[in-house]
Amino acid sequence: MTWTRFLSISTLIWLLAGTSLAASSNTDAYVEGGDISEKAEPSLVTKAEEIRKRLRTGYVLIDIKTGAVLDAEQARETFIPASVAKIPSLIALTSLTDVTKRPKTRIIATGPVNKGVVRGNLVLVGSGDPMFDTPAAERIVSDLKKKGIKSISGSFLFYDGALPHHHAINAKQPADAPYNPGISGLSINFNRYKVAWRNGQAEGTEIPLRPLPVSSQLLESADTDRSREWLPVNNPGPFAAAVFRAVAEKNGIKMSAPERIDSIPNGTELASYLGDSLHTAISRAFHYSNNMAFEMMSLSVTGESTLEKSASVLLSKVRDVMPHVSWTNAELPNASGLSSEARMSPGQCAAMVRYMATTRVNGKLLSTLLPSLKLIPFGKPDELPESSSPLHAKTGTIYYGRALAGTIRADSGRQLAWCIMSDDQKERSLYDGMSMTEQRTEPVRNNVQAWLMAAKRTEAELVLTWKSKY
Repeated sequence: MTWTRFLSISTLIWLLAGTSLAASSNTDAYVEGGDISEKAEPSLVTKAEEIRKRLRTGYVLIDIKTGAVLDAEQARETFIPASVAKIPSLIALTSLTDVTKRPKTRIIATGPVNKGVVRGNLVLVGSGDPMFDTPAAERIVSDLKKKGIKSISGSFLFYDGALPHHHAINAKQPADAPYNPGISGLSINFNRYKVAWRNGQAEGTEIPLRPLPVSSQLLESADTDRSREWLPVNNPGPFAAAVFRAVAEKNGIKMSAPERIDSIPNGTELASYLGDSLHTAISRAFHYSNNMAFEMMSLSVTGESTLEKSASVLLSKVRDVMPHVSWTNAELPNASGLSSEARMSPGQCAAMVRYMATTRVNGKLLSTLLPSLKLIPFGKPDELPESSSPLHAKTGTIYYGRALAGTIRADSGRQLAWCIMSDDQKERSLYDGMSMTEQRTEPVRNNVQAWLMAAKRTEAELVLTWKSKY
């Protein structure tokens, strides 16, 4: 099949003008390469057209009502799915447990409260809430203030053992990428910290903390030409406790520097915060393609000790609920898709999208969790509350790997499920073997940008053609 017969090159350039890699998952905090410039040089456009002539792409188009395959190419070949791997994770998570469950973050006192003083230790107990943030901490502190608490005679302790600790989601991914933070049972603000440089000195912008919760190596390698930058936190427990302490002291509650404990002590619960239900957390994490949240939910639901083992349980569950699909060569090293080693076929992926479009959880079709995307410019997020766009899809972007999977209402009114995947596994392997300095050179980045441009334009042609043809 030739791609260029569907739309003219000039039309495609117009359709895709202004799109960026960040749009591939709605926020550049979670996409490898999200900081590449939106403005494509003419030379890159030319290079992208050359790449398209040899681009490896597979796809499957299915009629949701009948299950009939309407169009397919390399349907059983496996590709790098990137964040489209969150689709099987979503299906498994909503199948394995009660999606109405809500995590509870607690404050425990090991002694009585007397005249505003906690006569003992104050303990912050995490429960693996992936959405816990500064406003949530402020609500807990507000409840403590209402009880008249002003200080602690003992220590300020924290427990982050509800989930196993991981220094990063994927050690092979860039260490300074905000979409690749650490994981633990106590997290806050998606385990990212915003720093700014003033006179060559890094400092926190929103919550000043000393010492900074990001490693000195990251600060040394970060782009200090930028005025502000998000950096990943590799040790989330102490970070969350430090933020909580800063919020408390801002509200007049004095406490010592936080210390980690390995078990939860007996005591009296003074305050708590009930987090989002699993269904709401999955919906938010899927919409914004948040890697950390998916990994935390995966560990919480499966009870496994590693991200790989947890992802294996998820994939096994998907096999159980969709036994009619061949899962040969499907690989999920983690729940988020942040891996160049993940593999999935367009056929497997399209079948899962159809499953989402025919399966209800909490009274709603799973496919309603697919983000709305615009047709023009193609693939750009449609954030209107009542979007009428016929296109709903999950994107996945990693250097030399690109996937788009979702549903579309064709001009005929027919509801279609589909998946498009492109990759260059050889180029990706070469990229993985480079040093971080090499990866950031202009020739490498330009080649990546041209490759992704080619893949995204191929997606646009296919989807728009399907919309009008079927």
